[in-house]
Order: sequence, then C-alpha cells, then structure tokens
Amino acid sequence: MGRLGIGDRLNANSKQGVIFTDEYRKVRLDPRTLVPSEHNKYAQDDIEELADNMLLVGQLQEVIVGRVNGHDRIIVGHRRTAAAVLNIERGHDNFKLIDCKVKEMTEAMFMLTLHSANIFNRRLSDWELTEGVAEFKKYLIAAKEAGEVEITGKMRDYIADAIGVSTGKMAQMESITNNLCEKGKEAFKNGDINFTTAYETSRLPVEKQKEVIESGEMLSGEVRQMVEQERQKKEPTAAAVKKFYEAHAKKYDEDRSKLKELCIEHMGRSHNGGNSGGVNFECSIRGVKLENAEEITWTRFVQLVNEYYPVAEEPKPGDDYEPAHPESITSLCYSCKHYSECNVKTGTCEKCDKYINKAEAEKTDEQRYSEEQDRIDRETKAKLKEQADAEKMKHLPSETAAGQKVHSIRLAKTYFNDVASGKKSFELRKNNRGYKVGDILEMLEFEDGKNTGRIIQAEITYILEGYTGLEDGYCILGIKVKNVDAEKYIIPGQMSVQDFKGVCNN
Repeated sequence: MGRLGIGDRLNANSKQGVIFTDEYRKVRLDPRTLVPSEHNKYAQDDIEELADNMLLVGQLQEVIVGRVNGHDRIIVGHRRTAAAVLNIERGHDNFKLIDCKVKEMTEAMFMLTLHSANIFNRRLSDWELTEGVAEFKKYLIAAKEAGEVEITGKMRDYIADAIGVSTGKMAQMESITNNLCEKGKEAFKNGDINFTTAYETSRLPVEKQKEVIESGEMLSGEVRQMVEQERQKKEPTAAAVKKFYEAHAKKYDEDRSKLKELCIEHMGRSHNGGNSGGVNFECSIRGVKLENAEEITWTRFVQLVNEYYPVAEEPKPGDDYEPAHPESITSLCYSCKHYSECNVKTGTCEKCDKYINKAEAEKTDEQRYSEEQDRIDRETKAKLKEQADAEKMKHLPSETAAGQKVHSIRLAKTYFNDVASGKKSFELRKNNRGYKVGDILEMLEFEDGKNTGRIIQAEITYILEGYTGLEDGYCILGIKVKNVDAEKYIIPGQMSVQDFKGVCNN
C-alpha cells in the first residue's frame, strides 16, 4: 500500500486545513509581509542558489499561506519566500509580488497543516520524522478537541495509516518521544545513534539510558540485551511462577491454549490475591503480581509456564511424517512454509526444490530492518576490534619462546580420548584469556566436577574469531597435541603406552 495523503484520512470538515485541495485562493503577495513559521524545524539551505535559479526560470511553485487572525503565515515555501526577498534586496523589483495560495484557518488547523505538509512532502531523517509525527499528533488532538477534525478508532492507528508506517513503528517513535532522555534525543538528532538504538535505549530506566549515551560505544544489539536483562530483573522468579502455577493455575490448564482466558476469568476479574501455596500474589484483568516483582501480563505468565512446564506435542491425525533416522538429520519439512499442505513431507528430508523458510518469509519489514542493523553493528564492532588489535600489535615486543603462555583449562572426560588421539583438533572457547598462536593449552580432564589427574598439553596453531555464526567473544582454537600423561591414558584396543608416547613425541 502506498503512502496515504492526510486528505484521504480526514473528513469533509477537516479538509479546510489540508493544502492539497482547491479551496485555497490564488493571490499575489509581497514576500516581505509573509510570516515564516517558528515551528518549521527543517533545513533552510542553499537560499542564494535558489534565488539565482529563480532569476533564470522564475517562480515555478506557489507559496502556500495560512491566514490566521489577519496574519499571512507560510505553510509551504519558506525557502522560496526567502529567495524572493533576497532578489528584491538585489534590486529585482519583479519579485515584490509572488504567486501564493491563501486559506483562512484557525491556529490549530494551521499548525496541523504545517506539520502534515512537512511530513508528507519531504524526505526526512529518522529524527525529523519522529519529531514531526509527535508535533502532528499534538495538533491533530487540538483540532479534534476544537471540533475541526473527526477521528474514529485509535489515534495511533489513524496516524500510522495516514503517514504510511506500521503501528509497531509508530509505537517505537512514541516511545522515543515520551521516554528517551534529553541526552539520548540530542544523540539521535545528531546522528550519533540510529533509530533502533534510540528506541531500545528509551525502554531502559533513565540512569541506564545515560550510561548507554555516555559510553558512546553501545550498539543496538547490546542495548537490546540490556533491556532484556532489566525486564528479567523486574519479573518474578522461576520459583514464584512455579508455586503460583501449581497452587492456583494448574487446575485451569487442561488445554494450554485456553489457560490465559481461564486465568483472567477465574482470577483476574475477581482480583484474587493473598498468600497461599507458598507465594504472595495479586491478580487483575491485566496480569498477575508475584512476591515483590512487577506485574506481568497473563500472556507473559503463559509464556513462562510454557518454558517451565512444556506441553508434549502429540502427532495429529493425518500427519504422515516419520521420526528422523539417523538422529543427526534435521528435516527441512518442519520449518517449511508449505508444511501443512504438503503431502510428501518426511522426517528425513535434506533437500527440496519447493522449500521456503517459514520464519524468514513471514518476517516483518521492521524485523528485517532490525536484523540488518544488527548485522551492520556486528561487522562494525568486529572491524573496530580488528583495527584496535592491529594497533596494539605495532607496540608489542616480538614474540619469543620465553613469551609463550600456558593456559590451564578444563576438558570434559567425553572429549579427552578424542583430543589425545588427534581426532578432535579444535576447541571452542570464550576468548577471555588473550589466546595467541603458539600458546600452550594445559587441558585437565574433569568428570562429575572432579579432576581425574589426566592431562593433555596442546599447542595453539590457529585462532578463528569474529566469524559469522560465532557468538561475540568466542573463538575456535586449532590445536596440536604435544604431550599426554600416557601412564594414565590408554586408547582402548589401539596401541601400547610406549607406542603412544612415540606418536606424541613425533
């Protein structure tokens, strides 16, 4: 759907304030008498260049004017008016009268028209659009209260439809306008943070917002993680949720899909509360408050119940799939958009010319935009780290055998034989030790949390990090076994201890 003009969304009474109608009267006015709007926040650049152009080709577009209480105030054409005044000052008297369109209107309709014109007729930055929408909403409410605009339905949905954005995007802009601290707004305005980061920051407490802005290095993904951490801090503990479920909600859980509605019906509407089942609780139609945590919605409560008490899904009649065999195969069918209608689905499908990833195909534009921003953020962060590491290397002394580090790490018994025999020649580790090629890993075998006494020494031969698919901060270490505590290590059915020592020494 293309962007709708505001005139398509307002009723007949409202159209008196819309500039895209024939109700404006064509007149010629002195540009020096026209009043620029102090509320016009958008760039007024290249006036001299525009004045030069108007000398060559004349005035190509009228200036749109609202006559408010006898004053002619500019709605559209601030740059044209300023250019005409400049030409008058240059001695070109033919610009003492310029083409205009004028309409009598109230203050509220003037401001509404001004901001709607700026929103619909300019290419705006994210900051300008957010600010413009906030102003547009303010004056739309004023015009509605004055009886000049009739609006049905939710204001947010109405404005979102009018300016051509999703209600989700509209909600994000409102969050920035209402909740983002002044430093955050200034950073957003100056382009120091993007829209996604501005929105995620606005969801944090003010103290955390200042931390994000002052750091100057927080990326949208990191801010989103901080938001999630703050949300979890405010949520009830797992123990509290489990106690409440067992004591009060479980009896309504014959069908998980109906749990929310039944909790609202039997506990929310009656505002149940008290201390029973080992937990303090207060219920409302909105949700439930457990212990000293903040209230969570019934939707969120059911999500937590699903997490702690997952429902085993049973095959439905007509589902002719079979379990994957071998277990290592993960069928494409289960994630395919056509799964429900396909008559050849199977639990072992690895390739299909009709496959469409359902999750990917059903992503919203906002989700795709957010993912793209996160990808850019990750790549930028990795590049900056790479540059910082390169700079550090310039100032480091040359590596020698004496500078070789030994890192003692735990190794699960499951992997000990595979590492010792060379079958497993890599380690996935969190790079919090400053691993370098040439360093030694002293790998201590652990079983059930206890050190068995068996040890492998391996040299780091390669380091892979900052790669797509690797979580930030993690790396893959290529290793070569140098020594094994052979007295305690035996490869069952393969070779003697003496033979194995010879292999290790080679």
